[in-house]
Amino acid sequence: MSELKEFLDSECWTVCPVRDFSLVHLQEFQWLSTSLPSQRLSLSPNSSPNKRQKYYFSRRFLEPTDRSKGSTPFDVDDDVVPASDGKASDVNTGAEDKAMGRPVSNGECEGTGGSGEGCGDSDEPIMTNTTLNTLRLFGKYMQMMSILRPIAVDAMLCLFQVFDYYLNSVYQLFAKEMVSLSDTSLSNDMKAQIKRIGDHLMVDERAVLESGVDPSVSNSSHNNNNKYFPPILSTVVDMSSAEGLYGLAERVVAVESLVVLSTQFQSLKPYVEELIPQEKRHILQQYFNQVVSIASDLRQPVYMWVTVRCIPYESVVAAMATTQWNIRDILSLHNPYVDQLLRELQIFSMRLNGVFASRLNARVVPPEVYRCLWEHVLRLSSRTFIEGFSEAKRCTHEGRALMQLDFQQFRQKYYFSRRFLEPTDRSKGSTPFDVDDDVVPASDGKASDVNTGAEDKAMGRPVSNGECEGTGGSGEGCGDSDEPIMTNTTLNTLRLFGKYMQMMSILRPIAVDAMLCLFQVFDYYLNSVYQLFAKEMVSLSDTSLSNDMKAQIKRIGDHLMVDERAVLESGVDPSVSNSSHNNNNKYFPPILSTVVDMSSAEGLYGLAERVVAVESLVVLSTQFQSLKPYVEELIPQEKRHILQQYFNQVVSIASDLRQPVYMWVTVRCIPYESVVAAMATTQWNIRDILSLHNPYVDQLLRELQIFSMRLNGVFASRLNARVVPPEVYRCLWEHVLRLSSRTFIEGFSEAKRCTHEGRALMQLDFQQFVSKVETMTTIRPIPERQLVDEYIKAYYLTEGALIEWIKARKEYNQKQIHGLVHCMTTDNKKMRARIVAQIGPNA
Repeated sequence: MSELKEFLDSECWTVCPVRDFSLVHLQEFQWLSTSLPSQRLSLSPNSSPNKRQKYYFSRRFLEPTDRSKGSTPFDVDDDVVPASDGKASDVNTGAEDKAMGRPVSNGECEGTGGSGEGCGDSDEPIMTNTTLNTLRLFGKYMQMMSILRPIAVDAMLCLFQVFDYYLNSVYQLFAKEMVSLSDTSLSNDMKAQIKRIGDHLMVDERAVLESGVDPSVSNSSHNNNNKYFPPILSTVVDMSSAEGLYGLAERVVAVESLVVLSTQFQSLKPYVEELIPQEKRHILQQYFNQVVSIASDLRQPVYMWVTVRCIPYESVVAAMATTQWNIRDILSLHNPYVDQLLRELQIFSMRLNGVFASRLNARVVPPEVYRCLWEHVLRLSSRTFIEGFSEAKRCTHEGRALMQLDFQQFRQKYYFSRRFLEPTDRSKGSTPFDVDDDVVPASDGKASDVNTGAEDKAMGRPVSNGECEGTGGSGEGCGDSDEPIMTNTTLNTLRLFGKYMQMMSILRPIAVDAMLCLFQVFDYYLNSVYQLFAKEMVSLSDTSLSNDMKAQIKRIGDHLMVDERAVLESGVDPSVSNSSHNNNNKYFPPILSTVVDMSSAEGLYGLAERVVAVESLVVLSTQFQSLKPYVEELIPQEKRHILQQYFNQVVSIASDLRQPVYMWVTVRCIPYESVVAAMATTQWNIRDILSLHNPYVDQLLRELQIFSMRLNGVFASRLNARVVPPEVYRCLWEHVLRLSSRTFIEGFSEAKRCTHEGRALMQLDFQQFVSKVETMTTIRPIPERQLVDEYIKAYYLTEGALIEWIKARKEYNQKQIHGLVHCMTTDNKKMRARIVAQIGPNA
């Protein structure tokens, strides 16, 4: 135990480079293959004592060992040969260990990740020199148990003491400070074990200090009581650096090496069980259940301490305390403290990746560590919001709405989404969101990107030279409603934003000009989506586009886009380069790729491409909104009103393009004209009250059913999404139901003669439609349902009430109004003349 304490005192808590680790590669475990019955505990490549932990039969175990490449502690020694009794005889010395490249137990401190290739990789165990020597100590105790069976149980208890001491050391050095701060950070099971170890194995340091004994001296005076001093943290370990996340690298190595040790100990359990009497095996089982199996519980307090210290939650709470919640207006912009907290999380993310890349030589954060750290960060962030909101002295309903807006803004930031809790595995292919290895901080603290297009392609990143992917990408889950819908062009546009912002940061005198270039890039993207996917619908129905968007499209057309009609009259080919127009800062609009099919009814007339186009624009606008505070910091105070005005008038209304783009699909997909034709042949001049609706209702419902199936099919097959994104779903179904309601009004206006019973049948038909369609969609209420009801009931109005109703209602067209009047006054032409005179012929 004293030897183990010496190892821990000198431990630098850095990764010991190991590859394809297997216990049988350690000479202390060579005896296992011969001393235990092979039929029960075989070490052959065909079986394993623990099928879940196949340590003994790794890829390297089947390959020859090349000593010329450098030996490791796991090489089978040439000088270890079976003795005559079947046991391995180790004739190596410490000097030979050193000569062979094995770690020596005198506390040497290697580099913080080792020089071996892939050291610290998440596919390899994180182990320390002390972990290896502890495992070798396990092997020696087990060999002793095998040779001296009468004292096997005592040797097993010594094994337990070794593991207890290692576990308690990690707790004392890295977890105790957090547990002192928050008692709930440690599980009750682990608390009980730490108390047991402290009472039975560790020296009471307070009592020793009171007695005047120097804790730094040897433990020999306490060996009689089988109690030992805890180890002391090496002075070379820096736990105070904010850049190093307060010793995160060392903490990870300490905790994960303990987890690896517990896993290896678990794999040895069947062998230990064979070496002790049957009646004592319950002790072994109890120890593994209560101690070894919960070693990973120490992750919580160890990593929580890092997250508590790295992010200044108190300053965020202080900023929230000064926020005014006693407001009377509903605001659409979140408070600055949200951006403050998000910025701190971004800094933490960058430092986290930096620590793992530089200190552990791991490009991929081990998933358990990554998840534990981020769960603590996000939990503390949520608590910060609660604490900050509790500081509010006075608050109105509008203030509460602003609180909700602030928290939603925090949740919806892209880089803190569900994906943020998952490590990025470079082996599965790089993405544009990975931190590039060739992007390094320049001397002035700014990032310097030395990547080229060829390097992008080599790294698996999308290249922007006009390649045409599938409508949603071929990646698993692409287009999932929980993930943003983006295109290659969207990504490259965001990268262009980054370059312009970097230019603004470096060349402050031209920052405003660069900002205007940012606006032009966004304008061009927005106008391109309009020209390719929305213009046809706006030409058909001018009301499908909001007035604000119409104004912006006109502005962009006047100031940024080439007048194609004038160009064609001048004889210039629009397909050539824009170079002849660059002097005027005007450009041709893009041309839709010929591989995009917008004419297929099965594909809902290019719905998948339309969704990708519009939703990628919405994502781009959301990302641009998140960059606004940074752009604001880069321009002079007196110019910031330009930025605010642009975001209010342009960026914030990008989603308005959803209406015309999706409306075109719903106009073409359902044959409303045939339904109106069927209604025109319906007899409304009846004398009996019918209880059965007309067939045209079933015809329309069948068309909606077909549309629903095609819609789900397009999203499942073309966008790999089982769930239609809610915004798209709502917009499409609102258009479909609105046009259906208009179809009823148009069809009812075709009635030449109608009785009260006929009007009741109209009401029955529409009620049947509503009741059925409500089972097909979640849209409530049915759009323009009230207009249909009022149109039917207007038949019962008196002459004066009808005139007032017509004057007040502008939602119906002239044909529908005159159809209603004609139907009501079939037998009273004088009344019809009076009504027409009152409302005018163009009503």
